[in-house]
Amino acid sequence: MSMHTQFQRRECGAAELATHCLNLRPAEVVDSLLTGLTQLRDLLTVRLHEDVERQFGVDSMIAPMSLSQECKQIRQASVEIDVYAAVVVHEEVTRGGYVDCPGEWFLDWINQLRFGSGCELAFKEHTDPYRGLSDKGRRQRFVSILQHAVPESVKTPPVLFLLFPQSVRIVAAVAFGDALRAQKLRAEQLDLLSTIGDCQECHGRVLGNDERCRICGNPLWTFAWLRAG
Repeated sequence: MSMHTQFQRRECGAAELATHCLNLRPAEVVDSLLTGLTQLRDLLTVRLHEDVERQFGVDSMIAPMSLSQECKQIRQASVEIDVYAAVVVHEEVTRGGYVDCPGEWFLDWINQLRFGSGCELAFKEHTDPYRGLSDKGRRQRFVSILQHAVPESVKTPPVLFLLFPQSVRIVAAVAFGDALRAQKLRAEQLDLLSTIGDCQECHGRVLGNDERCRICGNPLWTFAWLRAG
């Protein structure tokens, strides 16, 4: 995607958000949301593939057979991560009352923000199966699809998939300026994996959506931290 297209997408997204969110700066919300979600997607794909191979080596039985197959797997996983995150963000924004009447428009809005216009049908096919599921059911579907797309990801510590949706919710809370909600969600993550609070660099605090801890990987922790609990 060209820088011009990316800029246009952000501008259009901010303009539409402004009509539903009068008490915030929509351009800042859009930039924060996009930055945070992109970082989480990229970190998760690293955990699913590169970190598994770094930790366990290459398993010839399930590893991609070629570079093109590897790229295809990562693309498939990336799309699914973006779709899943969009549904979680929609739910979090609705819960928090961050915008007026979130309804269907907000999910369409964030999907266009992530994928661009013209992708409505493809989006709907990916998104609809997640809607109406419980948090657990949605997460189980998500994990199953990721493990099908990237088979070696079965070796990823299971706690990662419990932490990830909460990290997505934190991105949404931070983007919309709800620091208290972000702190509550981080406390829930600490209940899942208490060692994330032991990092001498970030101390497990909620970071800005454009930040990442170089030691522990916060907002999506490295294998060393995931396995420490």
